Amino acid sequence: MSSNQSQKDPNRVAAGLKATIHNDNISEETKDRAAERLHEMGVEVDGKTRPSGRSDVSYTDEDADVDDYETGVDDYDAGAKIDTKASPAGGSDDAHTNRVLGGYKATLKNDNVSDEAKAHAREVLEANDAMPQTQTTRNRDH
Repeated sequence: MSSNQSQKDPNRVAAGLKATIHNDNISEETKDRAAERLHEMGVEVDGKTRPSGRSDVSYTDEDADVDDYETGVDDYDAGAKIDTKASPAGGSDDAHTNRVLGGYKATLKNDNVSDEAKAHAREVLEANDAMPQTQTTRNRDH
């Protein structure tokens, strides 16, 4: 084992191997090697099988909530003003707020974003009086 590998965080390595196993674009041979490596690291491999019939990695974190992970907005109040006190260390509040609102504006134009996410972005922008002019004009025309 090289000295570079011994410095890697085993949790991050395991996470990468788990991602490899669940990636549809990865060959079965690579998935098998990842599963073997996880087994060598002491990560349990349960009886669940992938379409190939080979064992898959088990997730034992019972607290993980997939729905929250997928949407990321379950506990968020869309109508709330953005917390300008939450700016990163060393950054100005205005710059942080502008970046956050800019991200929501970009969401509205991104074709890869769901309609739910776009509706959420609109709500946040409206609550912060930051709706782009083209969006507010379109909304009045409908």
